Amino acid sequence: LQYTRSISLPSGFQDRLFETWISWVERVEADGRREFIIAFCAMEEYKGTHHRVNGSEKLQVATTRGVYVVKEISENTCEWTRAQQVDLKIAAIPMRVMDILVKQELAWANKVQEKFRRNGKE
Repeated sequence: LQYTRSISLPSGFQDRLFETWISWVERVEADGRREFIIAFCAMEEYKGTHHRVNGSEKLQVATTRGVYVVKEISENTCEWTRAQQVDLKIAAIPMRVMDILVKQELAWANKVQEKFRRNGKE
């Protein structure tokens, strides 16, 4: 699966384009619990078909790679492990920009957690 996303950076920095190849597998553990492993890398590492997004030539290409593991703990409960590396292709990232990016990523993780929180409901 190809996933393409642009992100806006603060004034003075060119916006970035992430073109990512995503693959996943479902495994069943010996005790019957399911586990999903989702891995992704830069499209440049994928040897198959690449689709271009209109307007992408105006953006600086950045890369990301990582793995997410979603493991069933019990019925309606899972554990999510996320390891990801991002390269914005900026020689020295100012702390102001790093603070903004870290806050965005933490907000995303919190949003996912809140969206799927059961709060004692089925």
